[in-house]
Amino acid sequence: MSDDPVFFNVVYIIMVDASRPIGGILFGLAFILVARKLQNQEIKEYLILTGIGFLLLLISYEGQVLITAPFPPLGLPSGSFFGLASYLIFIGLYSSAVSISQDSKLRASIRKSVASEVRFIGNIGEAEMDRRIVNKVFSTSKKLAGIL
Repeated sequence: MSDDPVFFNVVYIIMVDASRPIGGILFGLAFILVARKLQNQEIKEYLILTGIGFLLLLISYEGQVLITAPFPPLGLPSGSFFGLASYLIFIGLYSSAVSISQDSKLRASIRKSVASEVRFIGNIGEAEMDRRIVNKVFSTSKKLAGIL
């Protein structure tokens, strides 16, 4: 920090201050991308609302430091998005949960996709276990090769 304070400040801004808006963008985009893959138009719209809500909430939260600063015009518009963002998140999540609970075909497809993902993760775990066993056998055989 004392050697190059400018570099330290740039790294600090990128790692700490910029992580919240970048996280908000990524979190909101996750909802929007999941919504694009759904066939049910109603739930798709609710998930897009939720994604937009998370985008607004986590991006506008950055400006809350500016509200207490001597130059409030930058912080006030940012703070005014909190209510809208919270409302969009609440309506999106609640309405999608209600819609999913009423659609038995959608619930069955969700169960099926979750089961396939669990199988996929299980296959990854089995492959890792096989790799460890092979490595253990090779290391043991190398140790015993000298004795034999």
